Amino acid sequence: MRHKKMNKLEKDYQFIKKIEEDLQELDIQINKSIRYLENNNYWKGYEAQLSEEKMEHTDSIRHQSFSLFKRILFFLKLNNYNSELNEFNKKIYSKRNDDKFLMEYIYFDEVEEIYSNLTGKIYSILFPIFEYYLTIPKDIDKSETIFYRKQLERLLRSTGLIVSRSKKIPTSEPQIYNIVKDHIKILLPDLIDGKTASFNQKLKTYIPDFSSEISNSVVEYKYIKTNTDLKKTIDDLCADAKAYKSKDKSLQVYTVLYFKKYLKSEDEIKEFWKEKEFPKNWKYILIIENIL
Repeated sequence: MRHKKMNKLEKDYQFIKKIEEDLQELDIQINKSIRYLENNNYWKGYEAQLSEEKMEHTDSIRHQSFSLFKRILFFLKLNNYNSELNEFNKKIYSKRNDDKFLMEYIYFDEVEEIYSNLTGKIYSILFPIFEYYLTIPKDIDKSETIFYRKQLERLLRSTGLIVSRSKKIPTSEPQIYNIVKDHIKILLPDLIDGKTASFNQKLKTYIPDFSSEISNSVVEYKYIKTNTDLKKTIDDLCADAKAYKSKDKSLQVYTVLYFKKYLKSEDEIKEFWKEKEFPKNWKYILIIENIL
């Protein structure tokens, strides 16, 4: 059987998808190395061995990073992404021999989370490219609804980057979701409905922040500044989930929890969500301001 040749767009899609996967893998490896090497209690009394371990882990991260850098440079040059190429060369590739730069990270005691500066900066530079290639229609192996739902979810998970690139500092839910809505309307105009769908239940009407008929989804943003806000939000959402029911069981309800600062870890939010027994078609997305 003869295989159909891929056109350039399909090849580029596969290439950039591999870059994204490799970037995620690099982030995981950096996270693991840092947690291992920065465990002071574990290494107490073994400082000499720790020094050797640091060299070994740094060498591994350097090798993995260099391979990724080369693929990124090749792709940017091949497709004449000159703006991203210049930014990548200046902010990333020019520092490729700086081990301290490669292993830089931010650690937040409140939630015990580690964030790699390197992978965050790379993702920020390549975000427009990821967004373009990974949201345009390809060979859809499932229904059109599922395909567009995946695109919507990907964009919702990019809320932090979208807000950051808007150069605006939101202080309310409408400011956040309007920034995201405007962005999506430019990228994929048909993904968001012109008139937001609503659901009636006895004396109340549930109106999400925006809806997407093509993906059979609705979206609601929650702006959370304190743990008190978080508890009230989860309780209110739980009440909404029980009160407002759609006849369409396949409707996907997305709730984007936008944290002004670090409050709880992803695992803790997941546990809250599980305890409240939300319906299977209700899904949360956690966004923490200034963490891309």
